[in-house]
Amino acid sequence: METLRYPVLADEIAKRGITKKKIADRLGISIRTLWNKMHGVAPFTWDEVQVICEDFFPDMEPRELFEENK
Repeated sequence: METLRYPVLADEIAKRGITKKKIADRLGISIRTLWNKMHGVAPFTWDEVQVICEDFFPDMEPRELFEENK
């Protein structure tokens, strides 16, 4: 199993009961593509980061939400 690159994002998604499908649909990507981005296989674009923050996590800063797994 691959390690999550963005554990805070994954934790917040789970904690808030947001489905990955809802995020993927809003971004216009597949759930698999979202998985790839969350695991660091593919990068998030700045536009995607902004949409995720504004639409799903308006109370969090991008640098906090997208803190990388060390």
